Amino acid sequence: MELTNRRTQYTVTNSGTNIALTGEIIIGSDNSVTSFNGSFNKVVDSVSAGSFNYREYGDVCDSNVNGCPKLFSDEAIQLLDATVDAIKAQILQ
Repeated sequence: MELTNRRTQYTVTNSGTNIALTGEIIIGSDNSVTSFNGSFNKVVDSVSAGSFNYREYGDVCDSNVNGCPKLFSDEAIQLLDATVDAIKAQILQ
């Protein structure tokens, strides 16, 4: 028997000042982010504040934030980037 394409999946939550992130991340055997998809919600009332997806391949990454109110778009991008950095730091320990 042979097992290939090993991946690890986690459920992730993180929050900023105005929005919270919830999603599922898959980490490949090379510690790259194969897939990270989820949603943003407003912290005060849990109303949807958009969605996101993120993935890495080689030295390239694709990062998309969709349907996020302009008021929160900078915070959403920063929260997504900070979450990916924190996950990688924890995985590489």
